[in-house]
Amino acid sequence: MSRLGNAINMLLLLKCRKRMKIDELAEELEVAPRQIRRYRDDLEQAGFAIFSVTGPDGGYELYSPLNHLPCAITRNEFEAMRMLGKELEKSLPHYKSEFSSVMAKLEYFRYFPQGGAKAETVREAEPYDVFTVKRTSAEMDIGKERTKLDDFQRAAISRRKIRMTYTSNTSGKSERIVQPYALIEHEGGIYLIAHCEKRNRKMYFKLVRVEEYELLKEKFQRDRAFDLEGHVKKCFGIFQGKEMKIAVKIRPPFIQPTKERIIAQGQTITDIPEENAILLEATTQGMDAVANWILGMGASAEVIEPPELREAVKTKIVQAANIYDR
Repeated sequence: MSRLGNAINMLLLLKCRKRMKIDELAEELEVAPRQIRRYRDDLEQAGFAIFSVTGPDGGYELYSPLNHLPCAITRNEFEAMRMLGKELEKSLPHYKSEFSSVMAKLEYFRYFPQGGAKAETVREAEPYDVFTVKRTSAEMDIGKERTKLDDFQRAAISRRKIRMTYTSNTSGKSERIVQPYALIEHEGGIYLIAHCEKRNRKMYFKLVRVEEYELLKEKFQRDRAFDLEGHVKKCFGIFQGKEMKIAVKIRPPFIQPTKERIIAQGQTITDIPEENAILLEATTQGMDAVANWILGMGASAEVIEPPELREAVKTKIVQAANIYDR
């Protein structure tokens, strides 16, 4: 990108993030730190006040309004947003109308110059649609689920406890009081990460399975040691349990699909050419979920370790075989 383009992007970054270090700006703009100082000098000469704040949390701050700064959206940026919108329609249908509104506003800022063509001409000549998302959506009342999602977000932010009636896959329907921490989207569903006072541990609750709920006035003290990103990374999908090291030998036709997917953070995949196989090794949680994933590959997957996972898979195979032997 040109020097002028980078300088304008630096202004936008400072406006959005309030304060950024030189190294952070350099990484975002993919330039050397000395270039950031030159951009600041150029912008100050153009009348933008950029202050340098010292200290461990210091950095550059913008003290000039950007109300009239041009902000054109590039073709790639706009198409990326369109593709993201298709994904959101499936995973977060609760916000479909809001995203449509955002896209309508972004349309105003589109500018795709092609040769001497005017922006308006390019806009009208480009009504194509070449990207879609195939995903099974949950059966739900969108309006009701949207209200529930908003309420749960509000409870997590204000640290208010929630009393709710929840239907679990294993234990059925029960009333629980939970301390909401965060919400996460997984495989087309919205889940609440919360400390369950009934179980005295942090659990995942699928929002669509919450039938009745009440935001209580009673507040809770958030566990400062809780790391949301770290918590999610340790799980197999969203499934928790005892941490374990797994080793799974995988054969065709699942070799390539496995290589294309991150099963767990820090995983390693080793080729075994003499067996036309690969060995997947990882540390994760969720014994039952991992076993079900392995069963999905049928005879193309074999658990090497741990022994308890190997036994869990074997037990499920025997149980399934017994059904068909009746």
